[in-house]
Amino acid sequence: MVSHRIGFIGLGEVATVLSRELVKNGAEVRAFDVLSATPEGRSIIKERIRNTGVKLCSIENTVRASQYILSTVPTQEARQVAKMASAYLKKGKLYIDMNSTSPAEKVEIGEIIEASGCEYIEAAILGAIGAEGPRARVLVTGLRGNEVAELFNSLGLNWEWYGENIGKASMFKMLRSVFSKGLECIIVELLLAGMRGGIEEDLWQEVCRFMNQNPFDIVADNWVLSHATACKRRYHEMVQVNETLRDLGIHSVMSRATESFFKRSLEAGIVEAFEKKPDSRKRVIEYLDKQIFGQS
Repeated sequence: MVSHRIGFIGLGEVATVLSRELVKNGAEVRAFDVLSATPEGRSIIKERIRNTGVKLCSIENTVRASQYILSTVPTQEARQVAKMASAYLKKGKLYIDMNSTSPAEKVEIGEIIEASGCEYIEAAILGAIGAEGPRARVLVTGLRGNEVAELFNSLGLNWEWYGENIGKASMFKMLRSVFSKGLECIIVELLLAGMRGGIEEDLWQEVCRFMNQNPFDIVADNWVLSHATACKRRYHEMVQVNETLRDLGIHSVMSRATESFFKRSLEAGIVEAFEKKPDSRKRVIEYLDKQIFGQS
């Protein structure tokens, strides 16, 4: 059995969870984390990898000894880490960038890596590693992305090839976050208001009941379709919602943005453009795109 040599740069939650699974399935795993530069930090890192079979190494040793180098560092450090790693990279190795950076940043980091002769692979984590573990879905792009996805799937992970173009997976992740991170903030704002209003638990139960009883694809599709015809009513309701929040002493962010969004759609003439609910959400989106952003 071939032992695949894998190195992690950055040993936070993502690398810790994935490395355990990789070792369990026969991979030889090394890791470097900047925390290991101090005695206290090294103690923390050693505790994370205790009984995992992962070898704690310098960045040079991690990169030189590994065929697949996975970068799992804080977003703001991704570019600098790529520059550091490139000093030890060479042709035949694959650098797999799993950091949450923009598509444009991915392309630029790819250029840094490929200047060393190493091949660059983009891997965007879509699932929550902390909740889903090593089976969290990951989208992979790059010329050898399909090969990489198949390899890591054979080692117990859940990677899916998404095409050759670097940046495509990150584009998907970034735009998906419009929903996931936006919804997170909406829920938190709702609960803050609910606590002030003394009905926090009632609101939580109502939202959970509604979402559990109704298929999301049907609910979301109807929201988009009815945006065309119910926009005016919803705008005026949000004006009242924000007055209520002000009375509760809540400086809303998401609710004020929602009011502004409905207002923009009204100013774009959406109600006049649709006398009845349209038959497809694409018609709504294409209309707003053209009227607001000037796209045909």
